[in-house]
Amino acid sequence: MSIINAIKEFKANLIIVSDQKVLEMRINSWLSENKDFQSANQTQVIHLNTPQEVNMHKADPYTMYQEYFRGKNYDLIQKKDILEKKINDIKVSVDD
Repeated sequence: MSIINAIKEFKANLIIVSDQKVLEMRINSWLSENKDFQSANQTQVIHLNTPQEVNMHKADPYTMYQEYFRGKNYDLIQKKDILEKKINDIKVSVDD
């Protein structure tokens, strides 16, 4: 398991596992089997649960692509630009 290799290589003393119980159990199992490593590094495993809002927004690949390249608020910026263009068009037509 590559994560175990990384823990050994970096002599990790703090491991944060985000919402993956199986991985946490494997790491804890490995640590219990390797008491010398555990005692030498005082390694602790911390489990973090994913916030509920994150689970509700399972993004599809297209949305993730847009957020990565355009930013999360791209739709709002685009709507703002459209509204500003409409306002400017109205101002131009009123001035004429």
